Amino acid sequence: MRKFIRETLKPYDFQFERNAGYGVINGYEVNVTINPYIGPSFLFSTYLPMEKKKEVASRIVALSGSKLRASAHEQGIILNMAYAGTIFTYPKRFNEVLPFVFQALEEYEAPKNNICPQTGEELTEENSKLARLPKSEFKVRMSSSGVTALNADINKSNEDYKNAPNNYGRGFLGILIGALAGAILTVVFGLMGFITFIAPIGAIILGTFLYRKFGGKPNAVMIVMSFIITLITIFCAFIIVYVVTATTICLQAGVDKSGFEALKTCLELSEEFERTFYLDLGMNGLFVLGAEAGSIAFLVRSIRRPKTV
Repeated sequence: MRKFIRETLKPYDFQFERNAGYGVINGYEVNVTINPYIGPSFLFSTYLPMEKKKEVASRIVALSGSKLRASAHEQGIILNMAYAGTIFTYPKRFNEVLPFVFQALEEYEAPKNNICPQTGEELTEENSKLARLPKSEFKVRMSSSGVTALNADINKSNEDYKNAPNNYGRGFLGILIGALAGAILTVVFGLMGFITFIAPIGAIILGTFLYRKFGGKPNAVMIVMSFIITLITIFCAFIIVYVVTATTICLQAGVDKSGFEALKTCLELSEEFERTFYLDLGMNGLFVLGAEAGSIAFLVRSIRRPKTV
């Protein structure tokens, strides 16, 4: 994918670092980040009131039809253009859409790269700096006062986060709901004879989403809580699957056992059942730990606070 995006932007002398590129098109500062799942995202830097930016974004979409999505950003306009057919057609589609972007920007007299997108000041070599935006691969040239203003916003955001209530009780409820949903999936798939990593991943994603939605403060406690509760509920769901299975086996064999007594009996009397039980336990454990590790890595990145530029 990177190859085709680089080829598309080659006429504009973009400078690339891994999955991000920076350049100037038609006098506008332009950034691109390449995501293999959602395609490339472009930031056209410009200084306009937020309401005007929203109008520009709507105008771009109206002009281009369904070829791209546009939204307002603090430093300009974000464009997301999906692939049509294959990535081989992307350069052609990009060049078809680009005139619509500039038409909308010009209609609203959006300033070009000689104006700071943060403050609206005129930029010079002496009073400007190329700054990487917080938690982003986008780089934007700003005036000295623009950098100061952006850092003030970041510091205020971090201070607000620090002073926000933890609401662990509400957050716990969200995590628990997500974990129970994962447990239900584990039971359903388990009774069908499947082992799935969808259940723990779904449990963590839903649980942490509800943790935040219910007012819980996203921090290390959220991650630890998510790990422990999800691990316990998925394990309990696995046991429930085997208890139900063992009870069914005992009923079919005419043995008057049910619940944990049936599970104990099957483990003691059937080597095949015992082998399957421990094999599935190990596989489920690996799936859960793998899902937890991947999800926790994502959560750690998501709760990282922005740093000043």
